[in-house]
Amino acid sequence: MLSGIDPKILESIPAGFQTDPRVSVFVGDIETKLEVIAGSVSYQSGNVQRMLQGCQVQHPEMTGREVWNLLANEAAVVKAWAGIRWRSDISAHVPMFVGRPSEAPLAVLEGSVAFTGADFGYDLAQQSFVSPLIQPATMLRRDAIKEILLGGFPGYTVITTATDDGTLGSEQAWSGTRWEAINTLCADGNMEAYFLPNETFVIRDVPDLGTPVYTFATHGDKATIKDLNRHRQLDGLKNTVTFNATATDDSQDWLKEIVTVPDDSPRSVAKLGYRNHSHDSPTIRTSAEANAAAVLLLKRLQGKAETLQITAGPGNPGLERGDTVEVAIGQIGEEPAEFLTHIIESIGSFDLRSWQQTVNTRSMVEVT
Repeated sequence: MLSGIDPKILESIPAGFQTDPRVSVFVGDIETKLEVIAGSVSYQSGNVQRMLQGCQVQHPEMTGREVWNLLANEAAVVKAWAGIRWRSDISAHVPMFVGRPSEAPLAVLEGSVAFTGADFGYDLAQQSFVSPLIQPATMLRRDAIKEILLGGFPGYTVITTATDDGTLGSEQAWSGTRWEAINTLCADGNMEAYFLPNETFVIRDVPDLGTPVYTFATHGDKATIKDLNRHRQLDGLKNTVTFNATATDDSQDWLKEIVTVPDDSPRSVAKLGYRNHSHDSPTIRTSAEANAAAVLLLKRLQGKAETLQITAGPGNPGLERGDTVEVAIGQIGEEPAEFLTHIIESIGSFDLRSWQQTVNTRSMVEVT
């Protein structure tokens, strides 16, 4: 759950309220507030965590071309909030997006601009090392991620909660892009690193199933689910993870670690053959560490056996990828009621105007 949320927002779900979306463009210290006609935010996994999509805006004292030119400024930073309002003087807002415009077509006849935006992960994915970044063998992986991030975003606020205490093991000379280096370190240390919409960069452990922070329900006073699709992945099921040692010196005492699901698993090797996921590791030094990392990765892959796609209205703007949620499915016909505990894999969209939300979740246990 995104920290710093005003409790009034959660108390207002699913009670009636007036939505109050906000979008501002900053060029340096100058803020221009725009009127929001439409728009949604999605939160995915990968380099670009958040996208601002179909955000149609206008300004009462600016022409469409002037708004267009504002968004086209190479220094422009866009911020978006989801908000609710009770009276003209009482409102609460949740930060939903901070990043740069990526495309801004001008609707000439209407005088408005409907643009898309990408968070700062896009910037990191474009930033290549001009010369290799050298990091010492004794540096912690989580500190290495922070240094790589700050090299691209000097002075940015970094919050590190990851518990990984592994070091690089050998001197690393990073080339390619900053995101490629960060992703490699995250995979070795069972971590995630990404930008939050409250203008911080977080480095954390890959989340495991925890206490649900929110309940989506199909029935009852708190029912918000408008549509629910349940999936079981029938192809692409993984039952094996292989870690390969790729350090360029002798700092790693292993070459390959292979873990598989138990023989009694419904997707055992005996039933499906080897369905392998491979990972190259330049920093894990011992076979025990490699085995533990491979076991964690295999566990996450098992959780993808069952997924849900939830359409909720209103949704909850405070939910984040990795949050644990409960899904309460009431009795439907002859089907008994169910209570599922899932982790949010991604948020397909959160509509800033209507607060309708599409959430994609996954199980964390083997589903038979």
